[in-house]
Amino acid sequence: MRILTLLFLLNIFITPIEARSIRIFRYLQTLEGQLFITGYGAECPSLRSEAQAIRSWSIKLGEEVGEIPPCLCRKEVCRIDLDTIAPQVLKRYFRRTSLSEGPNCWNTSLRSSGILPYATHTNGAEIKFWMNSPLCRELEIHEAAQPGDIIAIRKGQEQQEVHGFIYLTENTSFTKNAVYLHTDYILTHPTEVFREFRLRKQACERIKGMPSIDSPCFNRPYANYFRCSSYQSYFERRRSEPEDRLYQQLYGLDERLEQFIFDWKGESDSPSFKAIRKELKKIRAKAKKLRNKSTNEYGDYFWGTIYHRADSLEEMIRNLF
Repeated sequence: MRILTLLFLLNIFITPIEARSIRIFRYLQTLEGQLFITGYGAECPSLRSEAQAIRSWSIKLGEEVGEIPPCLCRKEVCRIDLDTIAPQVLKRYFRRTSLSEGPNCWNTSLRSSGILPYATHTNGAEIKFWMNSPLCRELEIHEAAQPGDIIAIRKGQEQQEVHGFIYLTENTSFTKNAVYLHTDYILTHPTEVFREFRLRKQACERIKGMPSIDSPCFNRPYANYFRCSSYQSYFERRRSEPEDRLYQQLYGLDERLEQFIFDWKGESDSPSFKAIRKELKKIRAKAKKLRNKSTNEYGDYFWGTIYHRADSLEEMIRNLF
């Protein structure tokens, strides 16, 4: 008997494409998940377009991928397997919920852009820091969005951060809409995300910068689009030994917290949150001190990344306990 008899359905995602439905299913068979895209009555070109976006997202993240698998049809149902072309972030988190509150939309945006390595927590100050860093730039209105770009929903003249998610196509985006336990990582239509966060005016679904006082988006939610490079592309090759030690210390804690959030196995597997929080406070204080002493852009941003990452993690622990 084949192992496939043990398959069970985890998720159905529906998004309109050319007035048809496309559904993404994820199946589990033994220890490995199988991700594919299928459409009832949808044509293969529409499916390939979606699959190409997934593949392009992987390439942007520097991952090795194969060619798009063939579109296979049986009667009116066609499908394309995505396992060989989907990025690791999608395969690891798609439709997952956490065992603890913490992971949120801003962290998902940075994790899915290659800026952060772990799915934990990002506060509003950290996402704003990254959007204004050398790694990210806001797209001009005439620039076409690409798979993996960040959509930042904001409000007000001070650009209050409201939500962040990942653009894939005009029909598909990757998002985690809240910090709560039951809120999973999903693929959904961008319009659904806009509506979730009360961005109801189509003219405000993409603007450049802040809205002017005579704009229909003034004092309303609006969206800016950003294209970001990976953390490694700017920082990794330039770190000094002292910088690398603090980096390894911080992200070792970040990794430990992600393991707790998603793979906790019981009380014996729980980290010492009091000790971690104390360590994060020390890292944050040291990064702030060194950032104030920095005399160049690289140092300013590097110590800024350490400060804000430690601050977000410490905030998560503080809110949980």
